[in-house]
Amino acid sequence: MHHPHLLHALVHAGSESFLALESPDRNGGWSLVFEDDGDSGYAYACRMDGHGPGSARIVESKLVYVVDRDVERDAALSIELVWDDDGRRAGVVIGNRLSAAFDFCASAAWSRTGFPECCDGWNELPASVCDEVERWFERVRAR
Repeated sequence: MHHPHLLHALVHAGSESFLALESPDRNGGWSLVFEDDGDSGYAYACRMDGHGPGSARIVESKLVYVVDRDVERDAALSIELVWDDDGRRAGVVIGNRLSAAFDFCASAAWSRTGFPECCDGWNELPASVCDEVERWFERVRAR
């Protein structure tokens, strides 16, 4: 059985962490990034403009947590970056809960925090889509 493109890591909230996973569609030129900058955790949709350091350009961002508000500092967090098989959709799962999702073909993004609002041609996935998106990622991760 084919498994989705997935990266799993254990990070501590509030300690600087950086995870990146390129789309399984090597022609797509997309990357999904998670970053904890010490104060908050963000998910980024990035466009790859080459290879190596500095080659990824952030095209959309979503807040996934604020340290000491949403998660306790130093709490161990299970983070998964996951792509669907065709490299069109990706999400950040914290614990067992989808926290942010990106549809790269539709230029649409969603997060539980709803912040910041999408810009530069990207659209918000409506909050009503949350359950559908989460079920879809549960199926992808279960493969």
